[in-house]
Amino acid sequence: MGIVVLGLGPARAQYIPIYVDPPPIEYIWNGVNGGNSGPYEYYTGHYDWLSGSEWLGGSVPPDGVDVLFPDSYKGAQPRPIIGAGKLLNLRSLWVEAGIWYTIFGDQLTLGFKSGEVDPYLLVVNSQDLQNTSEHRLELDQFTIADYHHWRGVGKIENYSEGGLGIGGDGELGSGEINLNNQHIQIGGMGATHFWGQLREGILSIEEIKAGLIPGGIIDVGLFGGVEALQPQPHFILQANNKDWNGKLRVNARGFAIIKADQALGIRGEKRVYNGGSLALRTHLGAALGYMPPKDGTTLQITGAGIIRREGTDRIGALYNDGGRTRFLMPVQFSGDTRFGARGDRAGGLELAGRVYNNGTGSFIKVGPGLIMLNNSATGAGANSWTGDTVIHGGVLRINNANALPSTSNIVFESGTNGPSDHGAYASGPSYGGILELGYAGSGAGGVHNFTLGTGPGQLRWEGSGGFSAVGADRTVTINGGANLNWGATPHFVKSGDALLLGSRYATHNITLTNGIRTGAGIREIRVERGVGNAHAIITGELGINADNSGYRKTGRGLLHWSGSGNFSPKSTSRRVIIEGGALRLPQGLLADVSLRLDGGVLGIDADFTFMLGSGHGETIWLNGGGGFAAYGGTHKVWFPGGSVWLYYPGELRFGHYTADGTVDFRLNLTLGTGGTRTIRIERGSASVPRADVVLSGTLSGSAPLWLVGDGRIDLSANTTNTGNVSIYGAEVRLNRQGRLASVSKITLAHNGTLFLDDVGTHDSQTGGSYRADRINDDATIVLQGGTLAYRRSSVSPAPEKVGELTVTSGQNSIQIFPFSGAAKGSFSEIHATSLQRDASSRGTLHFSEKSSRLRLDTSASGHNINAAGGVRIMPWATAITAGGWVGRALPKRPPRAVSTTSRHWILTTRGQMTRGRHRAMCG
Repeated sequence: MGIVVLGLGPARAQYIPIYVDPPPIEYIWNGVNGGNSGPYEYYTGHYDWLSGSEWLGGSVPPDGVDVLFPDSYKGAQPRPIIGAGKLLNLRSLWVEAGIWYTIFGDQLTLGFKSGEVDPYLLVVNSQDLQNTSEHRLELDQFTIADYHHWRGVGKIENYSEGGLGIGGDGELGSGEINLNNQHIQIGGMGATHFWGQLREGILSIEEIKAGLIPGGIIDVGLFGGVEALQPQPHFILQANNKDWNGKLRVNARGFAIIKADQALGIRGEKRVYNGGSLALRTHLGAALGYMPPKDGTTLQITGAGIIRREGTDRIGALYNDGGRTRFLMPVQFSGDTRFGARGDRAGGLELAGRVYNNGTGSFIKVGPGLIMLNNSATGAGANSWTGDTVIHGGVLRINNANALPSTSNIVFESGTNGPSDHGAYASGPSYGGILELGYAGSGAGGVHNFTLGTGPGQLRWEGSGGFSAVGADRTVTINGGANLNWGATPHFVKSGDALLLGSRYATHNITLTNGIRTGAGIREIRVERGVGNAHAIITGELGINADNSGYRKTGRGLLHWSGSGNFSPKSTSRRVIIEGGALRLPQGLLADVSLRLDGGVLGIDADFTFMLGSGHGETIWLNGGGGFAAYGGTHKVWFPGGSVWLYYPGELRFGHYTADGTVDFRLNLTLGTGGTRTIRIERGSASVPRADVVLSGTLSGSAPLWLVGDGRIDLSANTTNTGNVSIYGAEVRLNRQGRLASVSKITLAHNGTLFLDDVGTHDSQTGGSYRADRINDDATIVLQGGTLAYRRSSVSPAPEKVGELTVTSGQNSIQIFPFSGAAKGSFSEIHATSLQRDASSRGTLHFSEKSSRLRLDTSASGHNINAAGGVRIMPWATAITAGGWVGRALPKRPPRAVSTTSRHWILTTRGQMTRGRHRAMCG
């Protein structure tokens, strides 16, 4: 048997078999005549098991022999399909990975006339783990020969990273698997899928005397084996095994996955031993509901689970491996046991049945995903354990008041304080867990009241952690609302750890009513982005009571700290640092702190004047960049100096997904020379269209400017900057006096939009004004998956003109909106020097809006791709609204619409360039 040593350090070196030496095998498949002989010849490219010419030696394997499918053969099919007939009885089946084999037929029995103890029944080998392939046994019935043929533990092992599928016609799982009450062991390092339905086992008197159990036993991994000396097999149950009454034991390093209701069957032992993991896997679009077995069978689990990838933590004895599952089977855990979930934003594991521990041991939530406790029963059916409830990572959601036992102490674990008694340690404050509240608390107004301590029903921080809300806004009060001193109040957040509020799964606001004081240090409060506008609120005081201390706001979410400031005793260098998302503070409090922008934005509720600097009452931009977001209307941001330098490499940021207002940024921005300047805009939550920021000041300098994000920025002043402008994702509107007339190249990419608007303002579809030459007449517009839009007012004396329009990649559009009250037959236009697209480009252009025209100074006929016949087409450009079209200007004609009898090129509503007569065009 081949072995490999996995380098896990001298104390944990693992010696794992990677190759099983087969016995001497006489019958080796050598498929030659694919599709040419036997009863399966009507399957093109298929081979016939029953044809002697397909086997080395020329003989079809008889019953009770070993058969090998090698990693090379004479045939040319890379994925041969072999029809096996009605009945095959083999001692064992061996496959060398490298060729993707499929065997289909009525029935295959393995272990036939074996006469061995602990035989190999089915093995997929991979020389040095180099060859990988998928193998499928698509059988109406897959059978293990009964105990008259062999005794002990029969082995099915897959050492290829490709899966081994058994039973039925693939994933449909319509076949049947009969263990004949035998004991099998799933091994290897790859995945073994049981597609077929496991059959109920009924014992004969003889089998009872022989010590067999009904339904047989499936061991995933070696039962009772040393963890370091065995591989980590994957075993996947994909059928509803509602009548299977055998034992399933997931042993150390074993990884079993269920993908269907009742996959575990009924009766018998269903157990995960220490070091093994049972996972539930489904797809986000098809949630799995696992109902209680009809006989009330309980799943028994213990331990921390497998290490799925070296260098990472153990995933849990029960694990959600993707999608959303509602699991109603009772779960009994013993000792400290981990429950894990991967981080699907729309997925999670709901434990709706009883979860209990009759002895000691803690319930430990691990992994970045969501686990929900949703058993509302009381009495004998209630969730029950006396050990701690430890939230080591991700989110543990409590959906009702009975789901979390009052006999358990809640612990936020991990962080930087070293291993705990539960062994769930991960370095760095970025780790931590959330207790998500899905029901109203018992306090007045539904408040959740917690006390700090180590006793039943109490709460303590041993690492980073906190709260979030789902279903409705929730409020938390700790220790009756007393101020909490970071690093000093017993069992509150320790130095080096973070207070976490909100989660990716949160649907509503979470409010903490306590005041918080820093003590000595910079304290991190992290708020995750939830669903919609869910955010975090702290109504207690913001206390900074030591020198060189303050708060760091991290995470993409919003923290609204509405309490007063407390700076007693007065300290020096009181800092508030915004590293992510948004932070809203009472503006009066900002006079007493140094505001530092390092990746996030300050949320403002009124006009705001700031001074540059690092002292109290001053604002400084650090390397992460930052800026402002407005709430409740349009709010001006002033700087007494009137002009500031937009530095490199940081970013100026505006907006936040929770913000519903507009920042009126009334500063002149100097871009300077050299290096790229970046302004990032995030789309807000306003119910009507409005800008997230309007730059009322000017832009100057020659450095390139990137406008990025998914939000809207309006330029309302005449700018003089000359560097290239690139718009990535964001929407840039030029309205009122807004111009980019000195810019010679503008790139629109990744859904970026340049909107020339003579009609609207930053918060209205009316009230705008005409401004000539918003774009330089010779400016090149490069379209890389972007949109050029133009809305002309009835008083605009002349249309907008640009230089070359170049389509380079992506799906692009030009939208020209007609002005209100336009006379019938009149058009809105953009003039362009030319429309260009390289022959190797795959970009497309959609031209839209009724009664609008793109007029070119050069003939569109230069864009013909198909010149055959009398009709030439431009297949990459289409009109998507009736009435929109492209024409060319007649040489030496004034820019006016004419009728002509000459042939010309227009873009018709059928989306092709055609030659036509007597059609209006640009002349």
